[in-house]
Amino acid sequence: MEDASETSMNRIWDILLKNFAAFSTTWSTQFFIDALDEMWTKPVPGIYISDFMKKIDIPISAQTEHFRRPNVSLKQFLTNDDRLLKIISFNQILQLLDDKLVIGDDCKKNIPKYYVPRHIPKILLNAKAIDEIENDLFIFVYKSINKSAHLRFKKKTIDLEKYLLLKKKKNIDISVSCTDQFFSSFSDNLVILARYTCTEEQFQEVCSINQFKNCHHVKMIDDETIEWIQSRGSIRRLRQYQLDFEDFKTDQFVQDVDVLYHFNNKVNMIVANPGMGKTVTTEVLKSICPSSHWVITISLNYHAKFFEVNHSNTEVLQYFLNIENKHYLAGEAAKVFFSNKKVLFLWDSFDELPRNCVESVISTIKNLSSDGYLQWIFTRHSSKEFLEDTFDVFALTLTQFSPQNQHDYIYNHLKEKYEDEEKIQNIIYKINEINSLTSNYLDYSGTPLHIHMMVQIFINNLQIQTDKITTVTGMYQEFIQGKFDCMFKKAEADLENYHMQQIQEQFKRAQLSLYKIASLKASFDEEIFATLSLNCNQLLEELSESEDGLGLIIGVNDYQKPVFVHKSYEEFLTALWLSENHRKHQDLITTWFQERYTNIRLMFDMLLAQNSPPHLAVLHRNLNTLEKVKDDIANCKDIAGRTALHVAAAWGRRHPLIKTAKKANSRVVEEDEVCLTILKFLLEHNSNPLDKDQMLQLDSFQYADETLSLAAIDLMLTAKRIDMQRLKNCNHIPTLLHYAVKFSYNSILESIDDIPYIEYKHKRGKVTFLQHAAEANNVQ
Repeated sequence: MEDASETSMNRIWDILLKNFAAFSTTWSTQFFIDALDEMWTKPVPGIYISDFMKKIDIPISAQTEHFRRPNVSLKQFLTNDDRLLKIISFNQILQLLDDKLVIGDDCKKNIPKYYVPRHIPKILLNAKAIDEIENDLFIFVYKSINKSAHLRFKKKTIDLEKYLLLKKKKNIDISVSCTDQFFSSFSDNLVILARYTCTEEQFQEVCSINQFKNCHHVKMIDDETIEWIQSRGSIRRLRQYQLDFEDFKTDQFVQDVDVLYHFNNKVNMIVANPGMGKTVTTEVLKSICPSSHWVITISLNYHAKFFEVNHSNTEVLQYFLNIENKHYLAGEAAKVFFSNKKVLFLWDSFDELPRNCVESVISTIKNLSSDGYLQWIFTRHSSKEFLEDTFDVFALTLTQFSPQNQHDYIYNHLKEKYEDEEKIQNIIYKINEINSLTSNYLDYSGTPLHIHMMVQIFINNLQIQTDKITTVTGMYQEFIQGKFDCMFKKAEADLENYHMQQIQEQFKRAQLSLYKIASLKASFDEEIFATLSLNCNQLLEELSESEDGLGLIIGVNDYQKPVFVHKSYEEFLTALWLSENHRKHQDLITTWFQERYTNIRLMFDMLLAQNSPPHLAVLHRNLNTLEKVKDDIANCKDIAGRTALHVAAAWGRRHPLIKTAKKANSRVVEEDEVCLTILKFLLEHNSNPLDKDQMLQLDSFQYADETLSLAAIDLMLTAKRIDMQRLKNCNHIPTLLHYAVKFSYNSILESIDDIPYIEYKHKRGKVTFLQHAAEANNVQ
């Protein structure tokens, strides 16, 4: 239907009048009638259907209770590009009479019904960074009422507009030659002042003038604090000035609905611990994205095979466009937005990528960014520093639920299930009581996933004994048990019948075994999994034909590996299998010392420590509990024959081996006092760091060595001296010297007999080891 002349309009009107009899006249149909009526009463010869469609002002975007993409009418949507007119059929216009037309995925179905709004802390730095970081160029944006910004700094200052004007006038490359008398009066340490704002164009212009400098765009918060906006070049030296958001004020956080507008680098990252809601946040950002952009959400664990090799932008875009093309209307609309580079990519589960795919994904993100596409990456903390260094962008953090958030979330879910207010409050009290026992390695209270699991556990079993869920692993065990119970209830099984109970137990054991094997297949590389001679083909075949009845697995990726609803379900089941089979597979056990298996190792340690209070106190970093069981420390061992010191020694901060100057700048901070205090307490209560465990025949020094926990090694050296060269990893003298000087690991320093000559080679010259010691104020 190409034109809408008066004759064709008559036909349209007749059709609509006949069809309207079947509908109740709602506000949406009235809008449609009014649009037609105006065209009918003011006919224009040669009027086209495109003009007709542009009149229609009916919403087409998906929305939820909390979020909606900005009020988008069909008329508004079509203003993005005239080509969109060709993809909307008249049948789809008629669909608008009865309901909203959703183009693409409906965001509503993927956002929890009782979603708790989240807050993202801004990237705030100590203002001292501007004066103390030499050779980097800062553009400092200050409030218009502050007219004395130039007095704040020891460095020389110049107004942004004056700087750019003089540059254009003199046509001088300031970063290379400063022959002009004005510019030569400035040293490399220069601060450019911008009153009220610095536009993206101005920042890029300054960067192009200073191609060999790190350029940072920052904004004044107060006399001691600045907000980082963006950088061109390395941000490594800024890291030590980043402020801890635990001390932030309310206005130093950004509400989730404003995140896309406040943080607008071409590449942004959100990092968080397991269960903090990263995937849900992708749906939230998709919901609030302006209608000017198409949104592609990519769960990277589903596309690993594609990213085994590098691809051009054209190939990547076509790959994702083919996926969108599965739905005609979405595919045709996506083509238009893709061609205009109006696409927002949300890359989820970066931390779940196989190692052989990382380089390709990084290359893809860089190439798309260079082409102007907006991108957000979602990952766990383990990838934080790598991604920051790769993209020179500070990662954002998802914060925990506040106590009020927790209460609201739990109350709303329970209120939907129970009418009895006293019962609801009683359950909330029990959950809060349990949540007071937390682990700082895998946060318990304040973690959305864990709060959700707790609610489901109590909904499934109001009589549950709370001592079964005082650890993270206990919670996962009861949660999965509840999944089976729900399955049996849906099947209307007779739970009182003894024989039926036996059948259910046999079924549960058989199915749980398959899920554990599936988790191993998902967790480990195929080469490692193949050595176990296990298979879960029966389960995978069932998943290919129907949904997972237990609700733990959502599908199979292109590597034919199962994908769990949440990564931590997979990690728990893997840890559970390892805890049951650790004596037969010692080689496999040693792999989880790698950083990417941190959560598997934590759950494994907790499962083995379930009957040992000293070990649980160590894992929960609870010194008060440890003091209560101090008499048991020397003789108490976990299921694998490990002392509490074996476990504690392996949970210190990692110190990467120093092979290059780049690694020397890795973000390693001092060991926290809780960890050191626990280690010291264990040593004072007859824990011998040279005792070997029964599982791997390693002593506590070797456990610390496996995880590069140098602070633990340094402390244990005060109790027992060893030859550092017998360690497998921490025997690299430059690495030991670097950290010993940086963090005053004096016992490690004393263990090194011959100190070699060491130089740090940087782009701007060399720094001797003595100079490094002087900078660390540890020359002695």
